[in-house]
Amino acid sequence: MKRQRVDLRLFFSPFGQEFVAPELGVPQLTAYLTGRGFRVRQTDLNLLGLGPAAALCGREAPRFWQPSLRRGARLWNRGGHAYPLDEVLEAVADKNPEAELLYERHVRDRAGRAGLVGFSACTVDQALAALFFCRRIREDFPGLKTCLGGPWVGASWDALPGWPELFSLTDFMIGFSAEVPLERLIRHVRGELPISAVENLAYRRGRKVLRNPFRPSLPLEELPPPALDGFPLDRYVQPSLPYQTTQGCEWGHCSFCNCVFPKQAFDRKSPEKTLREMEALARGAGIRSFALADLSTPFEVLEGMVPHWRRMRAAWRAMARVHEGFTPAFARRLKASGCEYLFFGLETAGREGLGRLRKGIALKTVDATVRACAEAGVRVGLFALNYPGQSESELLRTLEFCVSRRRFLADLAVNRFKMGHWMTIYSDLPGRASSAAARDLNSFDVPYLADGVPIERFLELKFKAEGIVNGHSKGPAPGGTPR
Repeated sequence: MKRQRVDLRLFFSPFGQEFVAPELGVPQLTAYLTGRGFRVRQTDLNLLGLGPAAALCGREAPRFWQPSLRRGARLWNRGGHAYPLDEVLEAVADKNPEAELLYERHVRDRAGRAGLVGFSACTVDQALAALFFCRRIREDFPGLKTCLGGPWVGASWDALPGWPELFSLTDFMIGFSAEVPLERLIRHVRGELPISAVENLAYRRGRKVLRNPFRPSLPLEELPPPALDGFPLDRYVQPSLPYQTTQGCEWGHCSFCNCVFPKQAFDRKSPEKTLREMEALARGAGIRSFALADLSTPFEVLEGMVPHWRRMRAAWRAMARVHEGFTPAFARRLKASGCEYLFFGLETAGREGLGRLRKGIALKTVDATVRACAEAGVRVGLFALNYPGQSESELLRTLEFCVSRRRFLADLAVNRFKMGHWMTIYSDLPGRASSAAARDLNSFDVPYLADGVPIERFLELKFKAEGIVNGHSKGPAPGGTPR
């Protein structure tokens, strides 16, 4: 029996090892375009390429390519992976047994029955795999158009004019919001619309990369809930349903954040729509556990949804921002509503540092929030940050703040600042992108020149503090604080 041709085949690209639950972007696009009358099918190649075993066992997930390491005495991210354009092009053009196996088993036949093929990439390794697949599709199906989208394209948007070579591999890239642009791109491929009508689209004409005008996201109230057809939910390490209550960030002023793009306005769903959609998703999937896919779920959203979630009898977890409203009484209500886990951003315990990072929080609020949630039975995680110009004494003070509260913490993640391509425009942290940044495809972490705590010392302190809080180490905390 001949299988029906589809308008669009969407793939979530492989080799993104941190994705142990369904990622929201592709299911959201599938739901929107299906609702607009298009035939769309979706596949999570990351799940098929990685599988849950590596994440469960803590093994290093396979990479598309083993990049070289950055070198340079003044590089803030010395020792990190470099993705120079010329080396990337060679890697994508070369044979890759793991990617080829995925292509033959899961991409080739599906792509051949589509009018347009799209890949979503959150990380640079996923982008490389997507470009490999696009090259193979061009070889096997001349004339079939391919498109690359997802957060990596948004992060790379300002750099794309300097990377025209990538468009010898794929026809189009869509940055930022993709619902309406992808709908119009399907119509363009059919010959119904000119390419100029497709906003947020990048493509090559001659030797020049052209980028069409920006289109903001649709209001969340107008978007349907994600469609999870074709996603085997029982195979994920964390079998939970992704759900978005907000878009963008309610605060949006942090000078270090590489998650919020320019022009990304904040938006939120109504409690009524949130409850209706979450109930429908839980019934349809037979899973009553949710991972809120917000950058940071605002306190006001949590406060408004707590009574509804309690009636749903569902479990949920989220990232959130500390707030004076996290009182012991409210934390108990959170727990009763099914809240299992909240991750908060501390970043630094230095008051001057909080101002430099434009964090907009007070240490006493962090302390009160963490204690109230933990004592109510909610598992709590904290982010800490080592940023350019930070003194070692401030970093030590931050880690000691966390370690001294370890009985309230389930997790501590100590990160080092990463400069994104688009951040060089507005970040006021000390330092500058190196001359190699313009041709480096690691768009969430470009080579960056800055002074501060040496990377070797940072890693030593990071692993010590995380080991103590997360239960993997014994002995004195960084700076000598006794356990």
